[in-house]
Amino acid sequence: MPSVPLDIVEAVIETLSQDDLNLSATKLCSLVSHDLHHICRKHIFAAVAINDLFAPDPRPGLFLKRATTKEFNKLLSTKPEIAGYIRILRYRIVSDDLHDLNLRENLKKITQLQYLRFWNQYNASHIRWDQNPLRPALLHLIRLPTLLSVGLYGPDDYVVADMLPNFQQSELGHPIAPLSSIGIGALWVRRMSQYIVTDICVEKSLIDFKRLTNVSLEAMSLEDLVASFALLCKCEWLTKIQIIATQISVYLAGLSQLLSPTLRTLQHVDIRIRFDEHQDSDDPYCGIADGLEEIGGINVIERIDIHITISAYADCTLGDEWGRLDRILTPIAWPKLGHLSLAIQLFSLFGEHEEKGVAAAMQKFPRTQFPSLSSQKSLVFDFSFDEQWIGF
Repeated sequence: MPSVPLDIVEAVIETLSQDDLNLSATKLCSLVSHDLHHICRKHIFAAVAINDLFAPDPRPGLFLKRATTKEFNKLLSTKPEIAGYIRILRYRIVSDDLHDLNLRENLKKITQLQYLRFWNQYNASHIRWDQNPLRPALLHLIRLPTLLSVGLYGPDDYVVADMLPNFQQSELGHPIAPLSSIGIGALWVRRMSQYIVTDICVEKSLIDFKRLTNVSLEAMSLEDLVASFALLCKCEWLTKIQIIATQISVYLAGLSQLLSPTLRTLQHVDIRIRFDEHQDSDDPYCGIADGLEEIGGINVIERIDIHITISAYADCTLGDEWGRLDRILTPIAWPKLGHLSLAIQLFSLFGEHEEKGVAAAMQKFPRTQFPSLSSQKSLVFDFSFDEQWIGF
């Protein structure tokens, strides 16, 4: 091995790994020497997906190591030191995992995790969290001091009570130090039931909200959005919020109230909604435009992303209601706004929307509905339209 400083070697490997599809070249480099072996492993095993074989790579230049539970167990059982390289973990729990003793021990070997997402596959969704044999191992991951982002996927009966400091050694099988609050920068929450919010925000101070800057909320019901308000009231330093309501048809009445606790620091709003035949209103924005109008002039928002999915059965309007954003998002009311993206995804049953001229009309929206937004020099306006035909 030439006497090249290791920091230079590491920089070269870093550059190589970013453009190395499947990390094949990086894996070859790992065989050159002991030092290179260690450096290359940082990239080869930085991101791992268990039972999530079609998951996208976390970001350009960072490639997922995809494995089944059996492959993951074999890897960490024969080479336990690899656990120390894992920074990102996506884990889909399948029914066979629930009683896998090796898996429990191998998950506990991970000590430097920064990003965690885990959820139940449909055939394991019946298990209660408080009866889940994997719970101690998953709690070990959730409570790692290195963790920066955690995703709370279903089931909706877990985490809060179990993450509190009053653990019993007999319950978990090993002692755990008392927990004051979890310091993470990003929180992803699905099915935000009221009792979970109460525990997190009011009674238990579970999360260190001073460090929380990024929140994603997926609403499975209108009650989820109502419950989320208590969470946002604690987020004094939030800079980004994502609201996902694509599984239900919901009118976002009171959006301005929902965002109001965060307006002093909020810079990026990302909202994804579904418009379908169950909507009682003709408003294609499902209340988003109303909410944005109400907070105009009292925010520091720099970026807004809106994604609207229109179902095949929806009675889709092509009227001036679409042009409300053009009238609301003016430079005077929104002096900080520098980027607006509006994406419309239209599902067309047997080409019905095509026959009605809906797609053709929507493709002209930048000129017909958003002339001011399209011409603002201080604003980057990205408009996209995608039509998906179904029934063929």
